[in-house]
Amino acid sequence: MADTIEQLKDKLQALEADSGGNKDRKKLEVALELCAALAALDMKRGVVQYADLAIDLDGDCVPAHCFRAEALQAMAQQRPSSKAASKAAKACARGLAACDRCVALEGLSGYRARLESMRSALPPPPPKKASTKSSARPPQKLDNAVVDLSEERPRKVAVTTTDVRSAGGAPLRQSDWNKKDTWEERDVTAWAVERFAELLKEATTRVGPDLHVRFWDLRRVKGDAQVVVFQRKVKFLFDFSCAELEWVAEDEEGSALFKGKATLRDCASGCGADDLELTTTFSPKTEPHEAVRAFLKKDACRAVAAVASQFEAEFVALTGDGVGLAVQFPKSKRVLTPEAEADERRVAAEEYERQVGQQRLKSDLQRRNPNLKVEF
Repeated sequence: MADTIEQLKDKLQALEADSGGNKDRKKLEVALELCAALAALDMKRGVVQYADLAIDLDGDCVPAHCFRAEALQAMAQQRPSSKAASKAAKACARGLAACDRCVALEGLSGYRARLESMRSALPPPPPKKASTKSSARPPQKLDNAVVDLSEERPRKVAVTTTDVRSAGGAPLRQSDWNKKDTWEERDVTAWAVERFAELLKEATTRVGPDLHVRFWDLRRVKGDAQVVVFQRKVKFLFDFSCAELEWVAEDEEGSALFKGKATLRDCASGCGADDLELTTTFSPKTEPHEAVRAFLKKDACRAVAAVASQFEAEFVALTGDGVGLAVQFPKSKRVLTPEAEADERRVAAEEYERQVGQQRLKSDLQRRNPNLKVEF
């Protein structure tokens, strides 16, 4: 089955360069075959990846919506969270909407029944947290008030990753208000991303007699980390679905020789080397380049999995006070928020429109005067 999946991926990549007719239809068929093959191996994240590709090619592709909803539902059951349940519910709703728009499809009633069954099996969303904002006191008039400025008030110091890990106290338990053992969720994404980046920077791998590779930065992380309390059980969950790694090759003295980037996918709680996917566009030109390329292709996932295991061990060891500090951790610039991603798409679209406008203006001017040299 693994060879079949690799063959399908190669076939899909070959279609990218194909300029023949029905290119999108062929890509759609291969994407659905990949979804079926990956679903048979219970590789849920891979199913979602290629189902998304199929939906991009045909928004009303009912089988792709069904594959995606089934994978997301299984992920929500494996690592329950309000976000995962919401994703699965939205996937079911989009699949049923695609069924409504579908004119003719063999087995349409079966797909609809599967989607409706998945939607009814989803757990109800956790209750919303009660607002804890206190009512602000109205400003009071100060008459001839004397302010003592002899001693400056201590400034609030930002929480560090060391503060979170070294915090003592008892293990985390449910809040005092939670008398009915309902769902509690604490977001610690900023701390988790920063600590994971620190551990990555500490890891160095020898790939040659006088050659080491070190991950020196982590950027554009898509994902989250949460501490969930439900029915008096505490779960520490993280899921970095996609991240950009920057690596550097160094000699024995630690001097940088060359560097590059790689994309890491599917780094989550309990992951191993086989669960991770690391891709790079690095093109080797020398023997040291070839050694680094071989490491990135074969052994880098094992190195990252070891870091993820070390991080998870620290994560689950956090005390109640540590989790409280992690919640207060400053926002991380490494996290790619939906708003930032939307801004990037907007800027890219504006740049594309600008370049198209310049090209049109250049063509128009040269059409009027072939001897005119136009530069922007």
